[in-house]
Amino acid sequence: MKDVMRFWLDKGCDGFRVDMADSLVKNDDEKKTGTCAVWSDVRKMLDESYPEAAIISEWNRPELSIPAGFHMDFFLNWPGNGYCILMRDEEGNSFFRRDSTRSILDFFGEYLEKYEKIKEIGRYCLLTCNHDTIRPAHYLTPEELKLAYAFLLTMPGNPFIYYGDEIGMRYLPLPTKEGGYIRTGSRTPMQWDDSENRGFSTADSSALYLPVDSAEDAPTVENQRQDPDSLWHTVQDILAIRHASADLKENTNLEVLYAKQNKRAFAYRRGGLLMLCNPSGETFDMRAENLPAPVKKIYEIGETSYAGGTYTLGAQSFAVWEL
Repeated sequence: MKDVMRFWLDKGCDGFRVDMADSLVKNDDEKKTGTCAVWSDVRKMLDESYPEAAIISEWNRPELSIPAGFHMDFFLNWPGNGYCILMRDEEGNSFFRRDSTRSILDFFGEYLEKYEKIKEIGRYCLLTCNHDTIRPAHYLTPEELKLAYAFLLTMPGNPFIYYGDEIGMRYLPLPTKEGGYIRTGSRTPMQWDDSENRGFSTADSSALYLPVDSAEDAPTVENQRQDPDSLWHTVQDILAIRHASADLKENTNLEVLYAKQNKRAFAYRRGGLLMLCNPSGETFDMRAENLPAPVKKIYEIGETSYAGGTYTLGAQSFAVWEL
């Protein structure tokens, strides 16, 4: 296996995302002792010969995967877990829905426990979706997705955007394709423009492995680039802020400053930046002793303001303030 890795690394590959990383050794124990030993050996090889390469595990147990040698692990979408409730609650109560009754504590309660254990030695990453997961646009509107992505892209770890999520590509209800099952509808071709096959291929549509979204209002890169209020522009704006900010690249500086069980709005700090989010349909006044006064507003979705020690967050709003 290391020879295969060397083959691709020698060709310039930056690293590997390892599917089912915890299932390498069959009949392993609960702590995956055998599996962790194998990955530790792989990491030793990487550190010696390819120190700039990175390995990312599909595991969702960073307390095991990171000490075993992975640089990063994913917070995976398991039914009902802290990540799932953000965008994919099958009962229609996803946190980022405008009419949700959830608190962000339903997420932070699980995330922080894992993050705190490994933040000094690795990264616990958030993703919009992957090839196993129903696309978030199936559950959230474009306006709701803007807030969800603004949150994901300003959190610690390395953010991962599944192709097409940045334009709100839809989940298509397709029959299973070679074992794809319900996941098949999240694997359709990228939608570039309104030309044949949405710009993905000039082949006859019947020859495509999976069909493109044929709806008249199917989102495409072209039409979203032309719309200054599109989801694509929101993603671009947040990514630009992240790239320009040393605080958002840092991994150990997350502080949750405001999160309450019966409140929808929340606030968190990353060094000299304060992020505030209100996914609800009602204006919310946020005041707390540990909320610092801002210097200036860097970015906002919706309307937010600060006066007299109180942050006022309009309905469905998100803001980044410099402290």
